[in-house]
Amino acid sequence: MYSFHNFLCSVTHVETLTLSYTLMRAAGAVYLAQAIQVNTSLSKVEVSGNDIAADGVRWLVHASAHRSPPMALVCAANCACSRDEKPLLRALAHELGVDLSI
Repeated sequence: MYSFHNFLCSVTHVETLTLSYTLMRAAGAVYLAQAIQVNTSLSKVEVSGNDIAADGVRWLVHASAHRSPPMALVCAANCACSRDEKPLLRALAHELGVDLSI
């Protein structure tokens, strides 16, 4: 995972990054969130997969919000968030100024 983090931090001149995860828990999201904060060329990240935890989405929303301007974030509709969690994540993103599609 460390080399993946280094790769994401070093990718330059890429505006949209599309990643597909089979499983993304908080640990994987932390690496991705750190890379989002470091890599200033990214303006949009699209994450898809079968099992993306709500905690992971929260990490990504916070990382996106700390960009200037906030970065757009797209998470697949089939993430592991429950029906109750999705509105809360959308509200958090809206409050932080992040364009979140989930």
